[in-house]
Amino acid sequence: RSVDTAAGPVLDIGAGTGISTQVVADTLPDARIVAVEPSPAMRAGLDARIRENPTLRERVVVCPTPLEEATLPVRVSAVVATAVLHHFDADGRRRLLGLLAEHLAPGAPAFVEVQEPPEPCSVPRTRYHTAAAGEFVHEGWMRAEPESSTTMRWTMTYRTLRGTELLDERHTAFTMHPVPPGQLAAEAGDVGLAARQLAHGLMELRRPT
Repeated sequence: RSVDTAAGPVLDIGAGTGISTQVVADTLPDARIVAVEPSPAMRAGLDARIRENPTLRERVVVCPTPLEEATLPVRVSAVVATAVLHHFDADGRRRLLGLLAEHLAPGAPAFVEVQEPPEPCSVPRTRYHTAAAGEFVHEGWMRAEPESSTTMRWTMTYRTLRGTELLDERHTAFTMHPVPPGQLAAEAGDVGLAARQLAHGLMELRRPT
Protein backbone atom coordinates (compact mmCIF):
# COMPACT_ATOMS: atom_id res chain seq x y z
CA ARG A 1 0.00 0.00 0.00
CA SER A 2 1.20 3.50 -0.78
CA VAL A 3 2.26 6.06 1.81
CA ASP A 4 -0.07 9.05 2.11
CA THR A 5 2.50 11.83 2.43
CA ALA A 6 -0.30 14.35 3.02
CA ALA A 7 -0.81 12.77 6.45
CA GLY A 8 2.50 14.15 7.72
CA PRO A 9 6.26 13.88 7.25
CA VAL A 10 8.18 10.62 7.13
CA LEU A 11 10.16 9.95 10.31
CA ASP A 12 13.64 8.48 9.72
CA ILE A 13 14.86 7.08 13.06
CA GLY A 14 18.62 6.70 13.30
CA ALA A 15 19.22 8.37 9.95
CA GLY A 16 22.98 7.89 10.21
CA THR A 17 24.84 9.48 7.31
CA GLY A 18 21.61 9.89 5.37
CA ILE A 19 21.51 6.83 3.14
CA SER A 20 17.99 5.93 4.30
CA THR A 21 16.96 9.60 4.14
CA GLN A 22 18.04 9.74 0.50
CA VAL A 23 16.12 6.54 -0.30
CA VAL A 24 12.96 7.96 1.28
CA ALA A 25 13.37 11.23 -0.64
CA ASP A 26 13.87 9.39 -3.94
CA THR A 27 10.99 6.95 -3.32
CA LEU A 28 8.52 9.57 -2.08
CA PRO A 29 9.28 12.79 -3.97
CA ASP A 30 6.46 14.68 -2.23
CA ALA A 31 7.43 13.67 1.30
CA ARG A 32 8.83 15.93 3.96
CA ILE A 33 11.30 14.08 6.19
CA VAL A 34 12.25 14.36 9.85
CA ALA A 35 15.64 12.68 10.32
CA VAL A 36 16.58 11.81 13.90
CA GLU A 37 20.31 11.22 14.45
CA PRO A 38 21.91 11.82 17.87
CA SER A 39 25.47 10.78 16.94
CA PRO A 40 27.61 13.82 16.03
CA ALA A 41 29.87 11.72 13.80
CA MET A 42 26.97 10.22 11.86
CA ARG A 43 25.17 13.55 11.75
CA ALA A 44 28.19 15.19 10.13
CA GLY A 45 27.74 12.85 7.17
CA LEU A 46 23.99 13.47 7.15
CA ASP A 47 24.46 17.24 7.20
CA ALA A 48 27.00 17.05 4.36
CA ARG A 49 24.62 14.97 2.25
CA ILE A 50 21.80 17.46 2.81
CA ARG A 51 24.00 20.47 2.03
CA GLU A 52 25.05 18.94 -1.29
CA ASN A 53 21.47 18.28 -2.41
CA PRO A 54 19.12 21.26 -2.90
CA THR A 55 16.07 18.99 -2.82
CA LEU A 56 17.05 17.54 0.55
CA ARG A 57 17.77 21.01 1.92
CA GLU A 58 14.16 21.97 1.21
CA ARG A 59 12.57 18.80 2.55
CA VAL A 60 14.61 17.44 5.48
CA VAL A 61 14.63 18.59 9.10
CA VAL A 62 17.38 17.06 11.26
CA CYS A 63 16.76 16.34 14.96
CA PRO A 64 20.12 16.03 16.78
CA THR A 65 18.72 14.44 19.95
CA PRO A 66 17.88 10.88 20.98
CA LEU A 67 14.43 9.84 19.80
CA GLU A 68 12.85 10.07 23.24
CA GLU A 69 14.02 13.69 23.56
CA ALA A 70 13.08 14.76 20.03
CA THR A 71 10.14 17.04 19.35
CA LEU A 72 8.18 14.89 16.92
CA PRO A 73 5.31 15.85 14.61
CA VAL A 74 1.89 15.00 16.00
CA ARG A 75 1.31 12.70 13.02
CA VAL A 76 3.72 11.06 10.58
CA SER A 77 2.83 9.35 7.32
CA ALA A 78 5.48 6.63 7.74
CA VAL A 79 8.49 5.64 9.82
CA VAL A 80 11.78 4.16 8.65
CA ALA A 81 14.14 2.55 11.18
CA THR A 82 17.21 0.85 9.71
CA ALA A 83 20.10 -0.57 11.75
CA VAL A 84 18.66 0.93 14.92
CA LEU A 85 16.31 -1.54 16.63
CA HIS A 86 19.15 -3.58 18.16
CA HIS A 87 20.28 -0.54 20.17
CA PHE A 88 17.09 -0.73 22.29
CA ASP A 89 16.66 -3.14 25.18
CA ALA A 90 13.22 -4.60 25.95
CA ASP A 91 12.06 -1.50 27.86
CA GLY A 92 13.45 0.77 25.15
CA ARG A 93 11.65 -1.21 22.45
CA ARG A 94 8.37 -0.84 24.32
CA ARG A 95 8.87 2.91 24.51
CA LEU A 96 9.82 3.01 20.82
CA LEU A 97 6.77 1.02 19.78
CA GLY A 98 4.60 3.23 21.96
CA LEU A 99 5.93 6.31 20.16
CA LEU A 100 5.16 4.70 16.80
CA ALA A 101 1.62 3.89 17.88
CA GLU A 102 1.17 7.44 19.15
CA HIS A 103 2.53 9.32 16.14
CA LEU A 104 1.68 7.16 13.11
CA ALA A 105 -1.33 8.44 11.20
CA PRO A 106 -4.21 5.94 10.94
CA GLY A 107 -3.23 3.28 8.41
CA ALA A 108 0.37 4.50 8.24
CA PRO A 109 3.29 2.02 8.19
CA ALA A 110 6.61 1.77 9.97
CA PHE A 111 9.35 -0.13 8.15
CA VAL A 112 11.74 -1.64 10.69
CA GLU A 113 14.93 -3.55 9.99
CA VAL A 114 15.36 -6.58 12.25
CA GLN A 115 19.04 -7.42 12.17
CA GLU A 116 20.63 -10.83 12.41
CA PRO A 117 21.20 -12.81 14.50
CA PRO A 118 17.81 -13.02 16.24
CA GLU A 119 19.37 -14.39 19.45
CA PRO A 120 22.76 -13.97 21.17
CA CYS A 121 25.48 -16.16 19.65
CA SER A 122 29.16 -16.11 18.72
CA VAL A 123 30.12 -14.51 15.42
CA PRO A 124 33.69 -15.23 14.28
CA ARG A 125 35.94 -12.40 13.15
CA THR A 126 34.77 -11.56 9.63
CA ARG A 127 35.78 -8.95 7.10
CA TYR A 128 32.56 -7.30 5.95
CA HIS A 129 33.97 -4.41 3.93
CA THR A 130 36.99 -3.57 1.80
CA ALA A 131 37.51 -0.58 -0.47
CA ALA A 132 40.51 0.77 -2.36
CA ALA A 133 41.23 4.50 -2.42
CA GLY A 134 44.32 5.28 -4.45
CA GLU A 135 47.24 3.46 -2.87
CA PHE A 136 45.28 2.76 0.32
CA VAL A 137 42.92 -0.08 1.22
CA HIS A 138 40.27 0.37 3.91
CA GLU A 139 38.89 -2.69 5.68
CA GLY A 140 36.08 -3.29 8.15
CA TRP A 141 36.06 -6.34 10.44
CA MET A 142 33.49 -7.52 12.98
CA ARG A 143 33.11 -10.18 15.64
CA ALA A 144 30.69 -10.80 18.50
CA GLU A 145 30.18 -12.86 21.63
CA PRO A 146 27.12 -13.39 23.84
CA GLU A 147 27.16 -10.96 26.75
CA SER A 148 24.04 -12.28 28.50
CA SER A 149 20.95 -14.30 27.64
CA THR A 150 19.55 -11.26 25.81
CA THR A 151 22.60 -9.27 24.65
CA MET A 152 25.67 -9.56 22.44
CA ARG A 153 28.90 -7.58 22.49
CA TRP A 154 30.07 -6.57 19.03
CA THR A 155 33.61 -5.41 18.30
CA MET A 156 34.25 -3.51 15.08
CA THR A 157 37.76 -2.99 13.70
CA TYR A 158 38.63 -0.44 11.01
CA ARG A 159 41.99 -0.81 9.24
CA THR A 160 43.89 1.26 6.68
CA LEU A 161 46.68 -0.41 4.73
CA ARG A 162 49.17 0.54 2.03
CA GLY A 163 50.08 -2.72 0.38
CA THR A 164 50.83 -5.04 3.29
CA GLU A 165 51.75 -2.16 5.63
CA LEU A 166 49.18 -1.47 8.34
CA LEU A 167 48.90 2.32 8.70
CA ASP A 168 46.03 2.61 11.14
CA GLU A 169 43.76 0.33 13.16
CA ARG A 170 40.89 1.43 15.37
CA HIS A 171 38.34 -0.49 17.42
CA THR A 172 34.89 0.24 18.73
CA ALA A 173 32.49 -1.96 20.68
CA PHE A 174 28.80 -1.85 21.47
CA THR A 175 26.08 -3.96 23.03
CA MET A 176 23.35 -5.32 20.76
CA HIS A 177 19.89 -6.41 21.90
CA PRO A 178 18.74 -8.95 19.30
CA VAL A 179 15.03 -9.64 18.93
CA PRO A 180 13.37 -12.39 16.87
CA PRO A 181 10.74 -11.16 14.37
CA GLY A 182 8.00 -13.09 16.16
CA GLN A 183 8.81 -11.40 19.45
CA LEU A 184 8.82 -7.97 17.81
CA ALA A 185 5.43 -8.73 16.24
CA ALA A 186 4.02 -9.67 19.65
CA GLU A 187 5.43 -6.53 21.29
CA ALA A 188 3.98 -4.40 18.47
CA GLY A 189 0.61 -6.06 18.94
CA ASP A 190 0.65 -5.06 22.60
CA VAL A 191 0.47 -1.38 21.55
CA GLY A 192 -2.05 -1.93 18.77
CA LEU A 193 0.27 -2.19 15.76
CA ALA A 194 -0.28 -4.90 13.16
CA ALA A 195 2.97 -6.59 12.12
CA ARG A 196 3.98 -8.55 9.06
CA GLN A 197 7.30 -9.62 7.62
CA LEU A 198 7.93 -8.05 4.21
CA ALA A 199 11.27 -9.73 3.55
CA HIS A 200 14.08 -11.35 5.47
CA GLY A 201 15.10 -8.81 8.09
CA LEU A 202 12.36 -6.30 7.27
CA MET A 203 9.12 -5.88 9.23
CA GLU A 204 6.16 -3.63 8.56
CA LEU A 205 4.32 -2.33 11.63
CA ARG A 206 1.09 -0.58 10.71
CA ARG A 207 -1.37 1.45 12.73
CA PRO A 208 -4.92 0.33 11.98
CA THR A 209 -7.21 2.74 10.15
